[in-house]
Amino acid sequence: MNRTITFLVDKQVKKYFVPKWIRYPRNKFTLYGGDNSVPNSHSYFFLEFADILGVEYKVKDYNDEIDDSDFNWYVIPSTPERCVWDTIEIPKIVLNRVQNNKNIRLMYFWPNEGMYQLAEHKLLLEFLEKNKIPLDKFNFLHYPKSDFNQLKIDENSSIDADESIKKTDLEKLKKINWNSENNFLGEQLFTYISLTSTHRPTAELKFKKRNRHFILLNRSISYDSKHVKYFRAYPLARLHSNGLLKKGYFSLINSNNISKKLAIQDFSERSNNLQYQNSFLFLINLSPHKLPSETKESNVTETMNYDPPKEIEDAYFSIISEETRGHGSFQPHLLTEKTWKALYQLNPFIIISTYQHLKFLRTLGFETFPEWFDESYDEIEDDDERMFAVCAEVERLCKLPIEKLHEMYVSIWPKLIRNRTKFLTYNYKELYESWFSYEN
Repeated sequence: MNRTITFLVDKQVKKYFVPKWIRYPRNKFTLYGGDNSVPNSHSYFFLEFADILGVEYKVKDYNDEIDDSDFNWYVIPSTPERCVWDTIEIPKIVLNRVQNNKNIRLMYFWPNEGMYQLAEHKLLLEFLEKNKIPLDKFNFLHYPKSDFNQLKIDENSSIDADESIKKTDLEKLKKINWNSENNFLGEQLFTYISLTSTHRPTAELKFKKRNRHFILLNRSISYDSKHVKYFRAYPLARLHSNGLLKKGYFSLINSNNISKKLAIQDFSERSNNLQYQNSFLFLINLSPHKLPSETKESNVTETMNYDPPKEIEDAYFSIISEETRGHGSFQPHLLTEKTWKALYQLNPFIIISTYQHLKFLRTLGFETFPEWFDESYDEIEDDDERMFAVCAEVERLCKLPIEKLHEMYVSIWPKLIRNRTKFLTYNYKELYESWFSYEN
């Protein structure tokens, strides 16, 4: 890259970023902004990423003259996981430059999952139109709800039931640079930085005999007080009901102040199995349930960058619960930290996710585990049926002697090493620089 990346920041905080964002040993949980001595530090972790990856960049006061030979960026201050568009104010001088087609672009930088509700995209459009920001000057590095380039709707129809996004909105959304083809790589980078700064599994794991069949980590089984994350709640309830939850390690860190009555009602609308309903109630009453290695973590968001190494290395395979959002919703494949962690941690895995999730993972060059699991579940289009097939495979493996799993684990060790090596050797520096060029 011949042109220099230049970040434009407030003069009140610019002093903290010279010469480098990281001037002291980095705390392992600063990815969400953990330095209280730095004002609004959570908004500037993109500089921390650049330093870790060895990316060359400059930091300027946004009031200063800009160099037309640079890639000039104003990164919109963000908060963890969500951007509240009606509370954001962009400096007038930055807006004027953007509106007048100066050599500057805006970026919302949060390489993580989020923005699930279509209404959020409408709010984003309203924000851009209110501030008269040209759509092609705005870059968005975050998981959108849908791949807008694939969506097709009629002139008088809308994407969602409340008609919040119509065809005219869709055409506008397509003009925004969503980085939709490599959003999952943002999550991969996020996970790479957090994991490599904490624990690294060793070669001793190959022959280590373990006490549990599986590990299943969950932050929450609900979106809010009444809406259940069925793709997480059902497998846990089914395993508990069938007496197999004791075969593994599991965590359930946050219940989002769930209402038992409303949650049971929501769960029961999807499953009429009374035993599973009772097990789900048990899980709600149990929450929060942390594993011993997790108990020191007090902040829920920190658990995204931390996993309990003791328990992971005492289980033979991982059950990963990504998310199922409905076949045909045109969402990008959701590869979050959950998938990347399993690759890094040298665990074979089975995944509850979207249609053809494994197929997509293989196109990236990673290997999956048909020696362990019947992976035909990946070709099942119906979300519930696909999840049922995953649960059946987990139950089958849980009934095998643990000594058999040990033999199976040793036999796939070379594959586990190849997966981790590929994850660790990806050119993350080049990826980061591509986000802040004008060619994407």
